[in-house]
Amino acid sequence: MLRTLILPAVEPRYLVVEIVAALYHLTVLPAEFGDDDLEAIARAQVRANRLDACLVLGERRVLAIDAEGVERRETEVPFRLFGHWISAAVTRRLRTARPLPPTDEVLRRQTALEAALKEYPARRAEALRQRGMLPPADFVVGDLTKGGRDATPAELAALSGRQSNGVPMGLVVCADCGFWKGECLDPNAEFRGKVMRVHCGCDNWNRCAACGETLYPFRLNANYYDQREGAVVHVPGFSGLIHECAGTSRHDG
Repeated sequence: MLRTLILPAVEPRYLVVEIVAALYHLTVLPAEFGDDDLEAIARAQVRANRLDACLVLGERRVLAIDAEGVERRETEVPFRLFGHWISAAVTRRLRTARPLPPTDEVLRRQTALEAALKEYPARRAEALRQRGMLPPADFVVGDLTKGGRDATPAELAALSGRQSNGVPMGLVVCADCGFWKGECLDPNAEFRGKVMRVHCGCDNWNRCAACGETLYPFRLNANYYDQREGAVVHVPGFSGLIHECAGTSRHDG
């Protein structure tokens, strides 16, 4: 349904970045740029943001690049929920490494995209109503599992309990940034028996392609440990959409 209601308003060429499952960022790219230039823009975006992305060059011409930089040619955007009715999209939140020329052609397609995004909730609700379905909630969530996995018997034995300072077993302080890192059992009873990976500030690899600063204080779509709250906290990818480069606003190119 996302394809039906939004994507016809977006003519190739454009870049799709998966923020979290079911939330996608769309960047309209100049049609007059050659494939090599557009691929360079896409690669620079992934190197900075460290989020999976797809460059849509035309009919059945897609370059998929994962967060690690591995590339593959596809005939359509391979994101699992891209096109599902629960999906949503945003634009003009992630800046490119270099400003894109505001040509009449780019502005026309950007205006059409923004109009489609604005109309999408109401059009989706009506389409679902006609099928006897209720519209989805007006918010997007991150990974509700926090990336956790079931602990093995050995891990349950080694990681159960807390250190003398109350911090879960398995976590250590990073000597460089002072935040906790490692793997531990989640202290939240809701995630009892689940092993969580915890990242310190040094692991934060999500950067703005334009200014190079981090998109959020902690790594996106990952966890950090809040010692004051005694909790493993998940940072959904959309937390990075609030970033603004110093001295600019979100819509300055």
